[in-house]
Amino acid sequence: SPLEKQVIVTRHSPDLYNTSSPQDSSAEVYIIWVIPTPEHKDFTSLVMVNHLLGNGAKSHLFKQISRKKGLVYHIQSSLGHNHNLGLFEIYAKVPSIRQEEVISSIFEELENFKRKSFESQEFENARKQEKHDFLSAMQTNSGIAQVIEFETKEGLDIKEYIRHFD
Repeated sequence: SPLEKQVIVTRHSPDLYNTSSPQDSSAEVYIIWVIPTPEHKDFTSLVMVNHLLGNGAKSHLFKQISRKKGLVYHIQSSLGHNHNLGLFEIYAKVPSIRQEEVISSIFEELENFKRKSFESQEFENARKQEKHDFLSAMQTNSGIAQVIEFETKEGLDIKEYIRHFD
């Protein structure tokens, strides 16, 4: 499975530390997995998982951990890749005294997410949004440069990649 090995990083940021009331300080939690890069056959599936799991206020993590449980100030997931290395990350800004509770809750919600069945419309909306976001990014100079890099360095056929969202 692409998401078996993870690294958990928590940090007290100096800018989040409350000197007059340390128990009221904030912290950042990062949980990171090494994943396949965009040319891998499963990458577009990971893009969809990322969208449904942690992309915005309608995402599973935000609804469950922020809204329902009230454990975090902010939570999201993201994908990244560089030099033949893919990364999937869950980031949360949390009250520092609740870090362990947040980490446990994230893993609990990952298990719940695995068992969740999605309505076809919810999945379809996510698919369309991801395709739109990708095509929109390709209209920028940095997006064009990234496409050139994918095609030349990583051997990724962008047209084939886009077809995965159809």
